[in-house]
This record gives sequence, C-alpha cells and structure tokens, in this order.
Amino acid sequence: MPGKHARPPGPHWSPLEGYRRRRNDVLSMLTEVAAAHPRLAHLRILNRSVYVVVAPDLIREVLVVRPGSVRKGTGIARAVPFLGAGLISNEGEVHKRHRRLVQPAFHKNRIQAYGHLMTAAAESLDWADGQRVDLAEEMGQLTFTIATAAMYGVDLPPEQTAPARAAVQDFALMFRRLSYSPSALLMSLPGPLRSRYGRARRRFDAALAGIIAHRRRQPGDDFLSLLLDSGLTDEEIFDEARTFIAAGHESTSNALTWTLWLLDRHPDALRRLRAEVDALPGSPTVEDYPQLHYTRATVAESMRVCPPVPVIGRRTIEPITLDGWLIPAGDRLVTSPWVTHRDPRWWGPDAAAFKPERWLNETGEFSERHPGRPPLAYFPFGAGPRLCIGDGFAWLENALVIATLIRRWQLAIARDPRPIPAFTLRTEPPVTALLRSRGVVAADAAAGAPR
Repeated sequence: MPGKHARPPGPHWSPLEGYRRRRNDVLSMLTEVAAAHPRLAHLRILNRSVYVVVAPDLIREVLVVRPGSVRKGTGIARAVPFLGAGLISNEGEVHKRHRRLVQPAFHKNRIQAYGHLMTAAAESLDWADGQRVDLAEEMGQLTFTIATAAMYGVDLPPEQTAPARAAVQDFALMFRRLSYSPSALLMSLPGPLRSRYGRARRRFDAALAGIIAHRRRQPGDDFLSLLLDSGLTDEEIFDEARTFIAAGHESTSNALTWTLWLLDRHPDALRRLRAEVDALPGSPTVEDYPQLHYTRATVAESMRVCPPVPVIGRRTIEPITLDGWLIPAGDRLVTSPWVTHRDPRWWGPDAAAFKPERWLNETGEFSERHPGRPPLAYFPFGAGPRLCIGDGFAWLENALVIATLIRRWQLAIARDPRPIPAFTLRTEPPVTALLRSRGVVAADAAAGAPR
C-alpha cells in the first residue's frame, strides 16, 4: 500500500507548468494526462494538489459511492455571487431538502407535458430562406424561451427575455476567466470585473423579478409556482429561480449547436436522421419521441463527443482512499466527460468519430446501454445525488428541437468551431449557418431552378 504521503504518479510538470497548461487548453491537458495515466494521476497546479480521475470505476467512487466526502469544485463556488445559493451550489442537507422540493417539477409525466412547448418554440423561430444566423445565439434564445415557458409558465417576447439572457452570457464569459485565474480575489476587490459581475446580476434579477411578480399574480402549475408554495424564503426562491433559468438553457443551447454542426459535417448521419423525421405524419411531437431512435442516438452521440459539461470538479472534505491512494481533505479531484467519453478502452478505436449508430441495438432501436460500456464511461449530466435534475428535460428538448429543425431547414455551416470549456462547452468563433427552407429547396428543384 502506498504510504500516507505518497501520491499517484503523474506528469513531471512544475506547479507553474501545470497551471500554464490548464490555462491554455485544459481539455488537451486532461487528455494528455489520462493517456499516460489511465486510472488516476496527480499533479500540482500552483499550490494545489489535483487528482485527475480517469477510470469509470473511480469516477463512480467519487460521484456515486462517496458523494458525502466531497463538495463541488471551486469553479462552482465562484458562480455563487451571480447565481446565488441554488441547487447547483448548495451542499449537504440544504441541497437534499431543496432537491426534494423541486423534484416533482421534473417528474416524467410533467416533462412530457412540456414537449409541445419545445416543438412550438422551434417552429416559431424567426428564420427566413437565405438568411445567415449565428447558431449559438439562435439556440441560446430558443432554449431560453423554452426554459421560461416550461419552468416559469410565461411566454415573454424577446425584448423582455433578452436582458436576462445577455446577463447569463456575461456570466458565462466571466466564469471562464475566473475559472482559469489564479486570483479569484479579483471578485472580492473593487474593479472592472467585480463591477461587470454586479451589473450582470442586477440586470438578471430585474428580469427575473418581473417573471416572479407575474407568477405571483397568476399562480400556475409549474416549477416557479412550486417554489412559491414551498415555504422557502424569498431569497431562496430567487436563488433557485436564478439557477434554473441560467442552467436550464445554457447547457442545452450549446448541445444543440454542437449537434447541428456535427450533422452538417456528417452528411450520411444527417440523411438518416432526416429520413426518420420525414417519415412522421407531421411535425415531431412528444408522442413521437419513443420512436425517434436515430434522433435520440444522434443526441447521445453528440453529447458523447461534445459533452455539455466537459469537466466536473470536486474537492475532498475528508480523507478518502481512491485506488489504494490516500487523498487528504482539501485536495481537488477532476473528472472529465470530454476525456472519458473519448477513451478507446470504452468506445473502441473510433472513439473520436461521430457515429450515432453505435447507440442502436440489433433491431435498430435506441439503447443507452448498447455500446456495452462500463457504468460512468458516459456521464454527460454527472452522476449520483448531484446528477442534473433536469436531465430528462434536456434529453427530450434536444431530440424534439433537432427533429423539428432538421425537418424544416437545411443548414450550411461555414467554419468549424473551437470548443471552449467555460460554464459549459461553448463554441468559438460564432457558428454561422446559411439557412435554406426545405420547402423552398424542394420547390426550386421541381421547377429546375439552380440550388
């Protein structure tokens, strides 16, 4: 057995070199570490000991078996000044109590009732044939509309939701800076960054206050009404509502953007998905969801190759033993869906390839278990008691929106985006797409017009 002060092997980097690599490209850094140390690795980043947890059985130990021994990473703590103490950042008994209170809003039957909101929002996009759009921005506005309608029972026009969404965008960009900065003290000191954070929070809260006031005047049967009737304080209600309106659309909007880009770059997959949705009697509905096997496989594969949350961090609050190594309290643990989802040990020699068919069984039906991977070789929404409470909502939203858009539109994307691990896996530069209405394309083809 290793001694008490022994550490698992890891890269021979100086603490400053570890920080430099993390800051420059954390996904490449984690991929390199995992390739050389396929179970568990130790490195130092500045003055911190960091353990990269690679093997699925060890990831399960951290996220599922020993959740009481760890807390969320420092990145989430830095989000608290903006989001407040909501479900994402709360710990221990407070987290359990709040999760129990809001769980009914994410019951399977309740989620299915949101399906018509998802397809209606996708069908009502203000797109025109021949238009060029920034897909990331369009998907952000779309998922924000769906989140406010489903979670808060309001259907607000863009001019009212835009300020809140702009504030969330501001937060995500600043979160990335804070995540890679050695001086989170910037947030506690007067200066431009703290001022910008404050302005974003105030704009966000002003928009949210209007939504809450609307729901107080007109009680409904939705997530926000559940909060208002829960016995939580006004501050707790604001914190939870703020968390869900931010997290409820940010990860899904990026997942949709990545999926549309992947389909554009893989025409065979696009043709197969389009054949599935074209065979429907009309626009996709929640009733069609169980039969959208290839669409769901496409969503699963997109979240494997481009996971919505690429890095999940924890810190130990008590000593734990992991793979025979004693890890002291206060050290950092890092798991990475980006790395594990692309590991050839679990996904084969074509692990880096986008192949939705890997999720289909012998009869062509979608099955999350079909690839034969071990548990926690795939965890796009986390795992254990901190599994994203809205994962069922996100699966349905991703599939119905993709099916609706692909049925109605052809997209041609000019440039390949670069993955930017911020609050979620964002795209950079803008994902510009040329839109063609499939109805117009078909009419032009019938008339012999050039396409």
